[in-house]
Amino acid sequence: MPGAYHEALKMLARRELSESQIRQRLARHGHGADAIEEAVTRLRDERAIDDARVAEAIARTETSVRRRGRLRVRLAIERAGIAPATAKRAVDQAFDAIDDDALI
Repeated sequence: MPGAYHEALKMLARRELSESQIRQRLARHGHGADAIEEAVTRLRDERAIDDARVAEAIARTETSVRRRGRLRVRLAIERAGIAPATAKRAVDQAFDAIDDDALI
């Protein structure tokens, strides 16, 4: 079985994931708590995991592709395991860049 770090890298190569999502997926694949913590710490130090970046990516997708409003975008970000304060910042940034009349 590959180590937790290498498995997490493979996951992140496919798509941006939050720290919480990485932790959940590694646990589902049978990695122990210590291995998960070590992998997440290393990935965070290398900036491979960045919840703010993930929140911004979700906000961009939800607003530009799916045309969702503020509340639904924030909920989608929080469902990814991202802190409410980080979610709010990402939503505020995403909606600052959008013309409200164009969204309607």
